This record gives sequence, structure tokens and C-alpha cells, in this order.
Amino acid sequence: MELLKEIGIIGASHGWVATLKNGAVCLQDDLHLPDTDPKRIPLPPFVTLPHCQTQIVTNISMSSSSPDDDEDCIVAVKFLGPQLSLCRPAQRDCKWSNIRISDPSF
Repeated sequence: MELLKEIGIIGASHGWVATLKNGAVCLQDDLHLPDTDPKRIPLPPFVTLPHCQTQIVTNISMSSSSPDDDEDCIVAVKFLGPQLSLCRPAQRDCKWSNIRISDPSF
């Protein structure tokens, strides 16, 4: 399967698979079997906060099952360490908002 060879799967939420390649996340609805042409939503590359890393993702979550249609849908990515990144995929100028968490075990 091409998806597994070239791109690292970092998680799934609401039926969407999140992949990471070259520092950029892409949401893909490959889990919807009836679709012959699955949707793909590229997200901007991560911006790493000082003394943080964005290579190892520990969790990803979405607030809605419609990241391409729902303006209020938020994608949250938690990294190993103190960084949490959030974005809204449906916004035209989608960018990551980064939060430094004081308790990295969160």
C-alpha cells in the first residue's frame, strides 16, 4: 500500500487518517471504503517552538468529522514534549497556533 511506504501515519480521528511527510500533515479519508476518490486535505508545515520538537507525534484529534467543510473544526496535534499545535483546516489562511504546555506529561 503506497500510503504506508512513503508517508508516516500519525493517527486517525473521525474517520480521517493523518499522515506526516517532510514536516507537513495531510488529512485523508481513506477509511471511507465506498469512495473511489478519497479526499485529501494538506495542512501547513509545523512550526517548532524553541526547545521543542515536531518529529514525534503522540496524539492527534479533530473536533469534527468534516475538516474541509466545518469552519469551526479544529485539528490538535500533541508532540512528545511540551508542544501542542492547533489549526482550522477549513479556513482559507490555515496556520498552526502553537502552545507550550508547562506539564509535558499531558
